[in-house]
Amino acid sequence: MPGQSGREVACCGPDWAAAYANRVRQVMHTYGSSGADVYGLKVPTPGEPARQRIERVVNAAVTVAAEPWRTSVRVIDSVPIFTPGGRYRDAMPVAGRETLVRESDGIHLNQAGSSVLSRVVLTVLSRDFRY
Repeated sequence: MPGQSGREVACCGPDWAAAYANRVRQVMHTYGSSGADVYGLKVPTPGEPARQRIERVVNAAVTVAAEPWRTSVRVIDSVPIFTPGGRYRDAMPVAGRETLVRESDGIHLNQAGSSVLSRVVLTVLSRDFRY
């Protein structure tokens, strides 16, 4: 990814984190300046340790990017839901039953996991938009 100087920076050091946060901030600004409510989503911890480093930097960047708009940007943290304590798991209790919530790649949520996350997002939205 191009860094501040325009030169490519490698993941996941401070320059990469800053470049990523700037991209996220630009998106938040674009939508927020048009009057839209903006929600950022932190990604759950992946299974592979090398990808966990990326996840931590990405999630920190989302938090940093939202800081200028603390009152108008909401960050939803999926880490405690899917990976409490930052510990990866393929399955978790859903409606009282142990349910697979991840794809076999150890990164993406499967349909059950996406349903869990969508309920969380809808709960946050319903709290924010009571009519």
